[in-house]
Amino acid sequence: MNNLHLISQNMSRPELETKLKLLAQHGDNVLFIGEGVSSLLGNGLKNTFKEFGTKQIFALECDCTCRGISALLNGAAELVDDTEMVFLCAQAKQIISW
Repeated sequence: MNNLHLISQNMSRPELETKLKLLAQHGDNVLFIGEGVSSLLGNGLKNTFKEFGTKQIFALECDCTCRGISALLNGAAELVDDTEMVFLCAQAKQIISW
């Protein structure tokens, strides 16, 4: 089991990179929720996560939809619904919110 990082704040790419260096371990999953989904709009973000060895990047679909950004993500994250979010949380060794 790996950790799950819940990102609920909109962050710039440098902020995300700093937090990943401090908190992420190889194989961890990342789930963007709430205002955090807006962080996915930055260029090159997918490569940033690969550099830190994160396993998968997810975004809560309803949060992306209500902000009108689902079509703008360009594959930066896999969209998940509430049920899938609960499954990810249940499977995680530890949930780290930031």
